[in-house]
Amino acid sequence: MTEFDEIVSPENRALIWPVLLAASLFIPWIRVSGLISIRVIGFDMDIGPIILIISVLIAGSWLYKDGQHREKVWLGGGITATLLTIAAMWNLQDGISQYQTETEGNLFANLVTLNFGVGVYLAITASAAITYIGYSIYTTENSENKVDHDKDSTVMSSNTLKKYGIIVIALISLVSIAAYGFGIGDLISDPASNLEVDGEGYSQGTTMGAVVDVSNPGEEEATATLTVRMKIDGEVKSSFTNEREITVQSENSITEDFRLGSFNDLTDNEAESISNGDFTIEFLINGEIKDTYSES
Repeated sequence: MTEFDEIVSPENRALIWPVLLAASLFIPWIRVSGLISIRVIGFDMDIGPIILIISVLIAGSWLYKDGQHREKVWLGGGITATLLTIAAMWNLQDGISQYQTETEGNLFANLVTLNFGVGVYLAITASAAITYIGYSIYTTENSENKVDHDKDSTVMSSNTLKKYGIIVIALISLVSIAAYGFGIGDLISDPASNLEVDGEGYSQGTTMGAVVDVSNPGEEEATATLTVRMKIDGEVKSSFTNEREITVQSENSITEDFRLGSFNDLTDNEAESISNGDFTIEFLINGEIKDTYSES
């Protein structure tokens, strides 16, 4: 049997997973389509080279010294790759949500869409499979060691291993789906999500502004980005947008005064819309609308 035959033998077919993990880095992880078309591959991200090194180590451990340490490398490497991929999905989802918030009401917003690419899903699937294989090898070898010391000990059956493996992969898949649909940040309690906002617009001379009361009924101090922006005729007026970082102590409140812009910076049509009350001031915490003010 040649060396190539040994590598592709049935017992070595598990090597396809670290190969797929490495390959996932060179296909799109995020896609920008519509008016412009951009593809960002996994290797271009900060974690890309790290995951590539992990995949090489995982593959190498299967063959090095007849795989003496492969169960530890596969289990540890699989978990690490999974966590890194989930963290990347978290950051990507946060960026997508931020873009959608910033372009809300913009005429060109629907002409550009951002989505996860195939590479993300291939990476999460491959790293989950690697984790499962590492876990299976680890538990099987532990069971065999127990048999050597105690003939009456129970050996975990292959069906049981498959059951646990399916559970592990299912849980990781659910987390990845949640990251895509809702953003992993939504699954984690954030003190800023408890902040309550009450805002009101005002005019002083030729200046338009807003006063915002932010209260924190929670039991933890909350730090967040407070954004105040004006919409005229349904479109966000970027020159009438202001934001700042705030910190609100537990069971306390603060008041912030924002200068939004000058009426002199508006077109005649925009000034007329404001005079007719056809405008809205939105108050956002970390990109989420918490309150609105209008005179219409």
